[in-house]
Amino acid sequence: MKNLDENAKKHLGIKKLLALIAVITAIAAIICFAAPTLRKSNSISATGENVLSSMRPAALAVSYYSSQDIAALSEKPVIDANYKNIAGLLAQFSDLQGYESVYIISRGADKNYKYIIDGRYRDNGKSGTDYFAPAADYPADNGYKAVKSAADKIYSGKSTGDFASSLVTRADLKQLVAVCLPIYGVAHSVSAILCIEADPGNTAYHMVGSVNLYYAALILLGICAVCVILLFVGKKVGQFRDNRRTAKAEKEAAASVSSEPMLEADDPIFTDNSDSSVVPPAAGEDNVLTEHSEEVNNETPF
Repeated sequence: MKNLDENAKKHLGIKKLLALIAVITAIAAIICFAAPTLRKSNSISATGENVLSSMRPAALAVSYYSSQDIAALSEKPVIDANYKNIAGLLAQFSDLQGYESVYIISRGADKNYKYIIDGRYRDNGKSGTDYFAPAADYPADNGYKAVKSAADKIYSGKSTGDFASSLVTRADLKQLVAVCLPIYGVAHSVSAILCIEADPGNTAYHMVGSVNLYYAALILLGICAVCVILLFVGKKVGQFRDNRRTAKAEKEAAASVSSEPMLEADDPIFTDNSDSSVVPPAAGEDNVLTEHSEEVNNETPF
């Protein structure tokens, strides 16, 4: 009995340990899966807010000095002196702040966006490779859809500057944070959007040193699954042992009952021994006793 209690305590301790490991590994796996997304969101927010605060004065300056030229280039896209002057100004912004690119886009009547002026323009550059030509369609994939959403908020008056909620991926697969600021025209209406693409730094958010958080999460989930399987198997084995122990006890109880001696009907315990000492007289002995008694009574006393 003592050994059974010790084994039960031991098994209970193992179950608690497995359950604790399963819970800890499950929580750690969730953290490993969620950490890259959280790090990415924080990086985009930090970079986007920094660019907004740095480039808002530049957007106001462009609006004040070049709004008419930008409006004219929106209506008639062409690379002329005004285009080159504004492109040079945008290039200076990019170089001074360390941005990847600064350009201006505008929305047409069809709600689609087109490039107006690209700060990467060079006289010896190649259109479509080194810079985007005027009136070139703005990308609709690789995260640029989020840039359009931010620009739409500005055009609708819901925002005075915003950044894309996701990273944009260039043709060279480099991931950047895109920020949008309004360029105001006549009557303080939005005539174009100043876009800035900035490098957020290391975009391998799933890596912590040499550790891949996604792989770590899969390993942790595997450990959790093993612990859960062991707990399940242990529970089934315990139920099997309990059932077998119960069946054995019932069998032993039944065997002990069947092995007890059965009492017979002629057993002394069922026999009435109250008059067992009195022996009934045999046939004829009653007359002999009577005659002997009469002879004794007829004897003459001395």
